[in-house]
Amino acid sequence: MKTILTFTAIFLTVASFAGAQDNNLKSNNVLKKNQVTYPYPDEDKDQIKITDKKQLHKKHRQKKKKTKKPAVEKKWMKAMQKGTFEGLPYRLVKAFDYDPKKKYPLILCLHGMGGRGSDNISQLKNYVMPFSQDDLRQAYPHFFVAPQTSTVWSNPLDKGKTLTLKEMEKTLVPDDRNMATFKKVYLDNPEGELMKALRLVDDLVKQYNIDTSRIYVIGHSMGGFGTFNAIWNRPDFFAAAIPSAGVLLPQFNREKIKDIPLWLFHGDDDKIINYRWGVNVFNEMKQLGANMKFTSIKDIGHNAGSVAFSYTGDRKDASTQYASDKSDKTENSLEWLFKQKR
Repeated sequence: MKTILTFTAIFLTVASFAGAQDNNLKSNNVLKKNQVTYPYPDEDKDQIKITDKKQLHKKHRQKKKKTKKPAVEKKWMKAMQKGTFEGLPYRLVKAFDYDPKKKYPLILCLHGMGGRGSDNISQLKNYVMPFSQDDLRQAYPHFFVAPQTSTVWSNPLDKGKTLTLKEMEKTLVPDDRNMATFKKVYLDNPEGELMKALRLVDDLVKQYNIDTSRIYVIGHSMGGFGTFNAIWNRPDFFAAAIPSAGVLLPQFNREKIKDIPLWLFHGDDDKIINYRWGVNVFNEMKQLGANMKFTSIKDIGHNAGSVAFSYTGDRKDASTQYASDKSDKTENSLEWLFKQKR
């Protein structure tokens, strides 16, 4: 009897041990199955317990967050001097081989919503690149300044005449957007920094030998609105303007800017800033016999800026209309711009 009891005890002990080993083996297999191969050899993996691939990559992205790259190629960034004016970051490209005894034109470039911030990089979009390149700087010696706002290019001290939302829609054709929200962003924003950008230009005029009869403003999207706002706020200051995918809000009297050389570009498939808005503004200016050109670009969305500031003439997918005989028929947009003089 004792022998049988002893044998039974031994059997149970062995079975228990085997079961425990089997459970350990299963646990190890589960751990191996869930464990992640460490893909970042430059970090100390011993300091991080890796059990979840999503957490690992999230942690790595946070640790390795890269600085936003400008659209302007690195080799041309050398020409872009950093600066800050009244808290407004900006990039300045001086005239090629600047001679303080000579006068030079100046271009103010206003970015769109995608360029907002304070990093002094995000405003440097692809349409800025030509202005930093030596060939253009030698062909048309000029100063180029691209400020950056974290708000909008508006003047909060002058909102034009008071209109209802229904009255605004006579020019700004109703679409999917909320017109009240649009008005709040583009017109009623108390932090608009357009006037600060204009004072920056005034400051550059004091520092360098700028030809004040040849100061220009260009801009895309929100910067297109800003371009219209700039010439409306200073109609006797700018010699010409090229807005892209932006319009003058109906609160502002068109008569005030009808004699300023103006060239608007807009893509006919623009879903961000309605193409019909651009058409309506052009038609309103045409009724006034304004000095305005309007280039319509076929099958392009909210990217007219990639065409506007390097345009060489009409083609199958782009055509230009003229509001009056006052308009200079020069086909190259930059050649046209630099020809204008106040």
